[in-house]
Amino acid sequence: MIRRKRINILIVDDADYSIQLTCDCLHEVLSDLGFNAKFYKATNGLEAVEKYRELNEKIDFVIMDMIMPKMNGYEALLEIRKLDDSIPSKVAVLSAHVITKNIKDAINEHLITEENNFPKPCDFEKLASYIKETVSATSK
Repeated sequence: MIRRKRINILIVDDADYSIQLTCDCLHEVLSDLGFNAKFYKATNGLEAVEKYRELNEKIDFVIMDMIMPKMNGYEALLEIRKLDDSIPSKVAVLSAHVITKNIKDAINEHLITEENNFPKPCDFEKLASYIKETVSATSK
């Protein structure tokens, strides 16, 4: 029996189908990379901040959409960084809009880099590899 490393991922997107697709695809690809993924879900930035506050110690990685109601991804990442200053090293943006003001602002605030900005439709193998590299680097 293969022992898989547990990884907890918070997925934030206002489209339920996008959350489900991301969970399904990443679960399979991360499993192939030796991870047992558990997903937590939020449908807007405000919910993401509340969920991160509640689960801070458990969350290994965050996947954030940028355009959402109530609180956008940029604003949510600013708030989450107040709870966990390591957040820039364990986040990926997954957005249908490749470059928006929110994404540029997030890059300027060092919340994300161009390396962890993944446009939709997503290459889930590339995203999973990025997650693996990031989680492996931060858990050493």
